[in-house]
Amino acid sequence: MPQIDLKLVAAAALILGLFSGFYIDNTLLSKPKINNLTETVNQQESTITELESNLDTLQSNYDTLEEEHTQLSENNVPLTEYTELQNDNTALSTQINSLETEVNQLTDIVAEYEETIDDFEDDLDELQTDYEKLLSRYEEAYNPLYVAYTVDNIEVNLTTTQDTFPENTAITGRVTLQYTNGTTFKGSFKLTIYKVYVNSGTSSETYTINREKDYTWNSPFVLGSGSYKLSLSDIKDESGNLVVSNTALRSHVIYVFVG
Repeated sequence: MPQIDLKLVAAAALILGLFSGFYIDNTLLSKPKINNLTETVNQQESTITELESNLDTLQSNYDTLEEEHTQLSENNVPLTEYTELQNDNTALSTQINSLETEVNQLTDIVAEYEETIDDFEDDLDELQTDYEKLLSRYEEAYNPLYVAYTVDNIEVNLTTTQDTFPENTAITGRVTLQYTNGTTFKGSFKLTIYKVYVNSGTSSETYTINREKDYTWNSPFVLGSGSYKLSLSDIKDESGNLVVSNTALRSHVIYVFVG
């Protein structure tokens, strides 16, 4: 089952409240419910397996008694012994019927639980889609001056000194890169800026970096006033090898505004 990050779900609820007035009901808690239901299903299936084993045992005993019953009847065994065996036979038959009923009931319950789990999974998929859409709107409306994330085995921190600029000005800030094991990253990177809703922009010069680099990018806003997305690109090691895909980097942005 897909792993859903509950922190993301909680963030989605907050964003929904802030920006759309949309109310998410108790399906936000459906992941714990799914876990509980899955555990219950496993327990019920274990119980069914045990009951079916008991049922097989009882059926075997029943068959044995039935055979003895037939032998006694054919050999004119005294009535008391015949009656006792007949009673045992009837009792076992009753137990078998009872167990069969219980197995059928539990099987129906398991089927209902599995259907409920499927419904919850569908709700979570829809919620995840809504979250991703709202997160994009949230990041555009509330824009910190930094973005920090880990991609592949590199920890990235991109900052800018401000988020609002006049036209024909420079962007300044800092980039920090290091490996997740704490080793300093040495190599180079570029900055990329795209105008929102236009999906067009430009890239900076190449900056060399030894863990940290203060950058200045002159005249990045080639498309004039409006909203832009600033991100990293072309992270390369000292040998010039690309170490992170630009597609992965482009999803982590700082929004800046011009004009």
